[in-house]
Amino acid sequence: MVQQQQNFRTYGIIGLNLLFFIGIGMILFGVTYGRYEVVDTWCYFVWCYLDIRFWTWRFYFLFLIFSVIFMIFSRIKCGNFRTCRLIFLGIVIFFVLTIWRGFVEWSWNRDGHTFIVRQIAKKERANSKNAPLDYKIHVPRGFYSLGCRRPLIIFLHGAGNVGKDVEEIKEDLVNHLTPEMKRNFSFVVISPANWKHGWKTPQILQILEQVTVRWNIDPNRIYLTGYSMGGFGTFQIACDSPETFAAIVSVAGGGQPMRAERLNNVPTWAFHGDVDNVVSYDNSAKMIEAMQKTGCKEVKLTTLENAGHCIMNEVYSKPEIYHWMLEKKR
Repeated sequence: MVQQQQNFRTYGIIGLNLLFFIGIGMILFGVTYGRYEVVDTWCYFVWCYLDIRFWTWRFYFLFLIFSVIFMIFSRIKCGNFRTCRLIFLGIVIFFVLTIWRGFVEWSWNRDGHTFIVRQIAKKERANSKNAPLDYKIHVPRGFYSLGCRRPLIIFLHGAGNVGKDVEEIKEDLVNHLTPEMKRNFSFVVISPANWKHGWKTPQILQILEQVTVRWNIDPNRIYLTGYSMGGFGTFQIACDSPETFAAIVSVAGGGQPMRAERLNNVPTWAFHGDVDNVVSYDNSAKMIEAMQKTGCKEVKLTTLENAGHCIMNEVYSKPEIYHWMLEKKR
């Protein structure tokens, strides 16, 4: 029995060693080449088999630190000091990794950075109406350095981008920011890619659940916006889950006036061109009017005179929209 316990302890130490160095190698590779799906693969393993929540970089490094401490403690208890050089090497690699990560962060994150997250193979999409969506995530300048919780904007694209691969979609909120705005932009931006017409609330909430902790998001400052089909999706999803969002912005969209009461506590700002021949101006006007009648705390409609349907750049390049969002908290 004593021998079995000793073997179990030895195998446990060896396994922890392997886990520790595999983790260092994968994180080093992921950080250096911007392949964060590699890091997440390692962390999914840790989460599923060791029940350690892994989502943030802070948790990654805390886990590595505690791994080193635990290995040293285990060897002291076992009286086995033959592998102290291995422990020392691990500590050195850890600090080199930390310095290297800081350098890489400084080099590519001076102006923000965009990642692609793929959740499901194309051939599997048709098997479920609510299958996970691929999405782009844009982290602002200095995201990791600050270390504080960030506000999040979810942007829903229009029908013109339905069925496109996430990397092919260029018409998103971030691409309409001016260079000056990007330098001072404080939001993390999620841009899902929908392969079917219409947005589904479970798909968006699934992405939210995934990114809120992983990217250190402030749950009280989550905002939803969308253009055209995405504008309709903005109203629909906010009505389905009004407690989730601090504010919403609909652009050239519309909603269901009979559900307007559900948005009583959700500040809303809608934009629409008065000569829109794709989505009628009345779609926004009727929704905003219904919200005003039901006593919504803050709701307004900005009418763009002599403007048609293509108003994305005119709307999303306005700094006042983002200042308005930041004033709203749930």
